[in-house]
Amino acid sequence: MPQLAEIVVEKFEKLGWVAFPVYASLIVLLQGLPLMSALVFIVVAGMIFGPVPGTALCSISLSLAATFCIVLARFVAPRIGVTLEGISPRAAAVDRALAAGPASTPLLLITLLRLSPVLPFAWANYVFGLSGVPFAAFSLGTFLGCSPAVAAYVSAGTLGAEIVVNGSETSPWLLALGVAATLAA
Repeated sequence: MPQLAEIVVEKFEKLGWVAFPVYASLIVLLQGLPLMSALVFIVVAGMIFGPVPGTALCSISLSLAATFCIVLARFVAPRIGVTLEGISPRAAAVDRALAAGPASTPLLLITLLRLSPVLPFAWANYVFGLSGVPFAAFSLGTFLGCSPAVAAYVSAGTLGAEIVVNGSETSPWLLALGVAATLAA
């Protein structure tokens, strides 16, 4: 497995700056077609891009993917007759209560739901597309709520790459960053 990881990292490093949009596109596509989790891609981003650029890339990519899914759901669902009420009357009642509350409530709800692994990420994007949650609150809440976990997984990937390349001797700063990111998540 370490050889495969080294090959992947090498291929993306050869792409230069093009690696960022290519990788972002892979994550958006993966989340647009909810066939598998992006978790592996998030960890590998740490191996390829490092902790800070990898976290930024994945957080932004996941937010873009989520926004793409909500737009798609809002475009397609009415045309095929799918409604939140039809799926879950309880969820529709919660949606109506959110709409009646202050504007900050949807942002807080999305942020808290993204911090918690209660809902599968990709499917939740489509369900929120059936709700009245504003785009801005959804996108910002997704970014804020996903960033701590993304930072932890990207840092784990960075630490893993460091161990593969340099053996078990790792930078104390990198280890501290990984521990901090894990605690924050």
